[in-house]
Amino acid sequence: MLRQTATAVCSLALFLAIGWTPAGASLLQTIGKADYYNGADKVGTYNLIYDPDAPDTVNGGTHGVAWLDYTYYDGWQNSKDWASGLNGGGTITNYVLNTGYRMNWNGSWRLPSTIGGDSPGDYPPLPTSSEMAHLYYAEDVGAWRASPFELLKMSPYFSGTEYTAQPGTAWTFDFYGGRFGGGQNPILEYSNNYAMAVRSGELESAPAVPEPSTYALFCIGLGAVGFFRKKTVKSEG
Repeated sequence: MLRQTATAVCSLALFLAIGWTPAGASLLQTIGKADYYNGADKVGTYNLIYDPDAPDTVNGGTHGVAWLDYTYYDGWQNSKDWASGLNGGGTITNYVLNTGYRMNWNGSWRLPSTIGGDSPGDYPPLPTSSEMAHLYYAEDVGAWRASPFELLKMSPYFSGTEYTAQPGTAWTFDFYGGRFGGGQNPILEYSNNYAMAVRSGELESAPAVPEPSTYALFCIGLGAVGFFRKKTVKSEG
């Protein structure tokens, strides 16, 4: 009986150690940093946060994207120009990914997208309706909840999608209330709002070095095996 119990405890510890993820847990990972320059002046170094299953609002399905954890503030067109400007001109000069990570970039820096150009849907939005709605509803980002994002504001952020039925307006997503625009309505493009940039790409590898929690679980398993083995030896003696 003691031997069976020891086996069960060890199996459970190893199961937890090799990467068990609770249902509904966030899949976001901080994969490294990027140096961001404004001309010749370095603005700072900011985290790159990878989302492996963001909705592909153009082609359908999902795709991987990396978010730059930096918040910009201006009108819609200037925000679009800022995001696309990250691709050249020495704006982002250096990607420093964590050991073991490699990104296969297959897109350019841009504002996050919203499905179509019409209303993205009723409240609450579906996580598939935009890349920002996915962060809020599927990855638990926003509304003062803990997340890998350090510089995200609990406010509306511009998407790169205009409202086709009303020229001069664009969709935003509010990370405080979890809805589009001002009560599901598009926002005038000349009004100032926050913006952050995203870039499509796939993570090709991940670190092979176990996390500290993995070591802890493994040690618990070994300790349990040693304890029950000692009990078994005493009972047999």
